[in-house]
Amino acid sequence: MGKRKVTLSIDGDVLRKVRRTMSIGEGRSLSSLVEEAPRGLVGEAWLTGLCDELAIKPAYISPESVVSARPKGSRAEEAVREMGRGREEVLSRRQRPR
Repeated sequence: MGKRKVTLSIDGDVLRKVRRTMSIGEGRSLSSLVEEAPRGLVGEAWLTGLCDELAIKPAYISPESVVSARPKGSRAEEAVREMGRGREEVLSRRQRPR
């Protein structure tokens, strides 16, 4: 389908910031920038449809969920501290007079 002409109302401050950002960028048009937001929504709809087809339940995973789901093991700082102690022992043995 071809392009359609539409009228948008955008907050003046937002428009100024967008234009300022665009002038720093690669010379893109305001139209191409405004077109990107709906494309993102279309992509989301496509992904939702794909999840439905594959019988996968889409879900948002929060950063907190990722952290809590990590395997529990020894903490890196403890391992590094222990390695430092071991190295300290080795060095002190080398420096003892025989």
